Amino acid sequence: MHPTGLEIKLLDKTFDICEEARNANATVSCPVQPGAYSIVQTVELPKEVPKLKYVINVRGYTVDEDAMACVDLTVQFKPF
Repeated sequence: MHPTGLEIKLLDKTFDICEEARNANATVSCPVQPGAYSIVQTVELPKEVPKLKYVINVRGYTVDEDAMACVDLTVQFKPF
């Protein structure tokens, strides 16, 4: 929960990370060996996305539902 008490869940979706990496021509591909990685991916967002600060929590799991990845981001979309 956000400290202000205001929280809205916008998306709760399951992705196949290997398929997403292939479709995005990512610099890593499956199977991925354990370790730290730096991946840069640019996406074009619809203009309707409000110019706000977003807290993004990403969790990745194996097919056996073991924890695989955990990413917490704070993103500020500002008009250019």
